[in-house]
Amino acid sequence: MDVKIENMERIRVLGMRGIGPYSQVKFLWPKMFEYAASHGWVGDDTEMVGLSYDDPDTVDQETLRYDACITRDADGDDVMKPIVIEAGRYGVYRHVGPYELIGLEFDRLIDFLVLHQQRELRDSPCLELYRNDPTHVPPSEYVTDLAVPIV
Repeated sequence: MDVKIENMERIRVLGMRGIGPYSQVKFLWPKMFEYAASHGWVGDDTEMVGLSYDDPDTVDQETLRYDACITRDADGDDVMKPIVIEAGRYGVYRHVGPYELIGLEFDRLIDFLVLHQQRELRDSPCLELYRNDPTHVPPSEYVTDLAVPIV
């Protein structure tokens, strides 16, 4: 795998929480985007960030936590809460292709970091950094940087 170790800066986002299997987050994204746009929080510089908090191999599927987020330094509300992603080191892999493969790619990335590079994971959410607009490219050209927090 072509994995880069990066020091990422602190990121402020507004996030909408989803609880349940990670395979269901595809239904959370349109809901979040529509809500954020209706509140004037979406602009030309808005980036999409997904936060996954739990290991689906050790946590019950129905209680997995995921936040669909936009980069925005705002107060938010009860539906979209402000979240600060603290600065730190991450193992980053660029996934090109359908979003449905992100879970498998995260598994590969974590295995690579832990088993091959002997890295220790940090207690912080894994990040999905969406780099292009899925309404303008086919699924085979979706670009998503997957970032796993490491010590």
